[in-house]
Amino acid sequence: MGGRAFVLQNKLRGATGNVYKIGGSPFVHRFSDIMSLSTNLLVLALLFIYLVLRRPRQCRISDYAHAVSFLQKSSFQERATANLHLHRAFGIANPFVIGDKAFHDEYIKLVLARLTHVTRDWSDIIREASITRNKLTFQSAEEIANAVRAVVMTISLTMIDVTGFEIDQLLRAGHLIDVIWTSAKSGRDTGTERDELYSIIRKWEIGSFVDRLARISDVPNECAVLSILIPAYETLYRVVLPILFHSHRTITFAPFTKPDTSYHDLTSESQVGYTYLALVQESLRLYPVVKRIKRVNSWGKISVDIEAIHNEGWENPEGFDPGRWMSGHKGKFMAFGAGRGRCVANERVVGMVVCIVIALIEDQVSTFEKDELREFLDNARGKIHLSA
Repeated sequence: MGGRAFVLQNKLRGATGNVYKIGGSPFVHRFSDIMSLSTNLLVLALLFIYLVLRRPRQCRISDYAHAVSFLQKSSFQERATANLHLHRAFGIANPFVIGDKAFHDEYIKLVLARLTHVTRDWSDIIREASITRNKLTFQSAEEIANAVRAVVMTISLTMIDVTGFEIDQLLRAGHLIDVIWTSAKSGRDTGTERDELYSIIRKWEIGSFVDRLARISDVPNECAVLSILIPAYETLYRVVLPILFHSHRTITFAPFTKPDTSYHDLTSESQVGYTYLALVQESLRLYPVVKRIKRVNSWGKISVDIEAIHNEGWENPEGFDPGRWMSGHKGKFMAFGAGRGRCVANERVVGMVVCIVIALIEDQVSTFEKDELREFLDNARGKIHLSA
């Protein structure tokens, strides 16, 4: 019996060399401490596992084939979830923020019909944009930015049959859109700015097209206007800026001020040997309007890296070279997305509007030096860092 007790005492010998006897309070306390420590470690381990599983998973796709396959399979709801912050910030209701397929199909059908109608004849758009241009001044680089903003918004609104706006309203609306757009990413409340933006739009004359959009979207007219204006304005403004810089004093856009201008002018060669369409495509390639196409699903957050994809398969991808679009070999390009969620716009419609905008202001812009343009474009919203 004494031998078994000696063996048991050795087994119960602690790290400090103390002996704990069964039934004695020192052993009970030591056992309690061990159990308490084990429980705490288990709780910490479970908490760590919970936090890891709870944290949203993220994935970036930078391969063209993989990106196309993913976007073709992604749902409307996955896109809407990724853009939910814009719905909350602006109150807009379009297929970018609403995931219902029936709504998507009806909305896109209506927009495509409108685009087809207004792009058959560009004369009304040119006339309205010219009226806006004639009310502007071009005394500084900042005023060039304002001119681009005002003319782009004039064209965007004319295309959806909205009239009755003033220059100061356009400039203020553009500023508010920029502020709300940027703040929405950080979650900052922009209710005051949104209310001011709504009050500006309510002063404009709204046509039947917006009325129909508002009905199918179940939103007020001002939200229906923004549902079209925001993506159009953001796209066009950010394409015009780099082309202004790269075409400075080398290309004239005069053909696009003619009342009968058409897509034929877009595919005609400029003075430097490549087409105007190639110029637009290269700008969209090197300075994509949307740098990341995002989707959110049960797995987590997935982003398609458009900047990386637009470098795939091109020679000297970091350089600005519209001539590359005139050759037989072309790399990867998906400026407007892919699959069912592809933007209804394309490089031809965007190209025509961009060329009209530049044609209307190129004489005034030519009085500035190229370095002056680089400075203000590099500091434009979104930081468009221009390639040499």
